[in-house]
Amino acid sequence: MAVHIPGLIMMFLFYLLVLGIGIWASIKSKKMEKNTHSGQLEVSFLANRKVGLAMGVFTMTATWVGGAFIIGVAESVYDPTKGLIWALIPLQMSVSFIIGGLFFAKPMRENNYITMMDPFQRKYGKTLTAVLAIIPLISELMWVPVTLISLGVSWLCTPFVLASDVYTDITKTAFNNTSQASWIGHIEPDDVWRWIDNFLAMSVGNLAFQDFHQRILSSSSTSTARMICFIAAGVVLIIGIPPPQQASHRELQWVIRVSIAVVGIVGTSLTHLDSSILAFWILSSDLTYTIMLPQLICILFIRVSNGYGAITGYVVSFVMRVLCGEPVFNLPVILHFPGCTLKDGVYIQHWPFKTICMLSTLISIVMISYVASFLFNKDILPERWDVFKVKHQKTPTDGAKGCDGEKAAATNENEPMFETDC
Repeated sequence: MAVHIPGLIMMFLFYLLVLGIGIWASIKSKKMEKNTHSGQLEVSFLANRKVGLAMGVFTMTATWVGGAFIIGVAESVYDPTKGLIWALIPLQMSVSFIIGGLFFAKPMRENNYITMMDPFQRKYGKTLTAVLAIIPLISELMWVPVTLISLGVSWLCTPFVLASDVYTDITKTAFNNTSQASWIGHIEPDDVWRWIDNFLAMSVGNLAFQDFHQRILSSSSTSTARMICFIAAGVVLIIGIPPPQQASHRELQWVIRVSIAVVGIVGTSLTHLDSSILAFWILSSDLTYTIMLPQLICILFIRVSNGYGAITGYVVSFVMRVLCGEPVFNLPVILHFPGCTLKDGVYIQHWPFKTICMLSTLISIVMISYVASFLFNKDILPERWDVFKVKHQKTPTDGAKGCDGEKAAATNENEPMFETDC
């Protein structure tokens, strides 16, 4: 086979350009670290909070639009059991951005947090926050097999498509059932609640991803953060475990490097569990939706929430979700909701069990938090039993640091993970 010289040259120039931009960005970031009062972490994590509207829209859109986005939609459309009506990823991501811009962008950006876990660290302390951070970590791990599978599919399919002379106009396959089921698809009456459940999990559930909040927190202002979400929502229709507070900036940088390698290895090992991009994508959103989203809602909007409610909600959501079963990990369905049926040896839940788990978690957090707060603040229980210090608990409203730039006199576990200037 002859080598296509012009194509080879263009590929070489492209990768050379990418390398050059990387070197330039590295040099510029080091200069920025020396000339800014924000510190190395804020420059590394959030681009010194100077991401403007145009760049913000591109990077927010790229949070979800990638190889997995494109291949995942195609996988659903051409699956005979699903079709276009089940491939609502663009609409789900758009709804996610709109809700995030309306409700989450303002409190997160105004308080100058660095990561999504900062409000938890401030209110609950580092120990409980580290436990809660396990779920976001697992959700991020799910993205590794998603990316690898989509990359493999691209390498396998693209040469075949380019070389093949056999193709059919999509207008003829939308409703024509001659050679295959129409790719428009349909929803059976028994699957309506399951469709709604998946829609909510992949739209609202994505609000509990660190990747989404990192784009918000890196924006130059609160109004820019909200506008980025709204514009990205339209464009779509067309990505932390808290480290110890005593760690130095250099140590944190090495933790990040090692974590990338570990996550890559573990995530790669997950690819043998399933070959479906949508399966991993839905599972990743499922975990954040059922376990992490109620925690985020409570920490930002419900003042009475405390560590007792958080740990109770964590246990309730985890136990309920495991009992509901998960085919990817071969977990059997133990908790059968009405309409649960056996198909091809696998139980299918037709009720919106993900939403039921999420609401159960939210209710348990609020109820237990209120009861614990009442018992300790009314001195019904002795203060020495108050493990999570409910009587002395702060609300996460002061952000990463006061805007006056003064450092706290002492460090304690209720302070944010990182100290930065506004």
